Amino acid sequence: MSNKMMHRKVVASIVVCLLAVMMAVGGIMPPTAAALVPPPTAVSIDPDTRTVSPGDTFSINVLVDSGNYNLLACHVEVGYNAAVFAASAPVYQGLLGAAADVLVEPGSGVVDGLVKYGVTRVAGVGNPAVPVNGALITIDFTVDPDAEPDTYPLEVQNVILKDENNEDLPVDYVFDGEVVIEGGEKGDFTGDDGINFDDFVSFGLAYNSVTGDPNYNPIGDFNGDGEINFDDFVSFGLIYNTCPYA
Repeated sequence: MSNKMMHRKVVASIVVCLLAVMMAVGGIMPPTAAALVPPPTAVSIDPDTRTVSPGDTFSINVLVDSGNYNLLACHVEVGYNAAVFAASAPVYQGLLGAAADVLVEPGSGVVDGLVKYGVTRVAGVGNPAVPVNGALITIDFTVDPDAEPDTYPLEVQNVILKDENNEDLPVDYVFDGEVVIEGGEKGDFTGDDGINFDDFVSFGLAYNSVTGDPNYNPIGDFNGDGEINFDDFVSFGLIYNTCPYA
């Protein structure tokens, strides 16, 4: 074996050893399958659970996360029980650009227990497709005063996401929501048709809570905004020591 060949083998061995050491201490890491997979796309209802009473109003957001993909346009629908809830027209939250820089899909709105909304960026206004993650629309709901206590779904349907080339993007995850309707009249925690000291103590225990907190109780949420605060206390005080539901 020539001296030149021996030198090449020694150099190659040294390089291999150095690479092994660097990989072991984290200097160079081989690509993994996980590293090559882009972040998933997702469309979801936020908050995923609302607890309300008959007659309440509440709001939900539809969130869109396009991962690393540039989002040009999207279409989403939210299904709900029209016998229990009345929905308002969806309100755009600027996720794909200012209202002047997008077009809203014809037919967007509320029909037969379905809220539909589609939006696309427009050319020539400096609003290129970029990755997004946030609220697309807000929807207000009103609960029927005669609604039966139960858990009702809010279902995300027919999602379409488009990239800058008008190609369909994968929709990796869809997360539905739910609305829990609890019985009882506002302020009457004990259910005896009168608002008294026992109810006052119960209201205090629920005070400063929001939907999802263990002490939240929609009976104390007079305005149905998902939070029991001073506004609700004022409403509670107006019926204190009365029998408004007798």
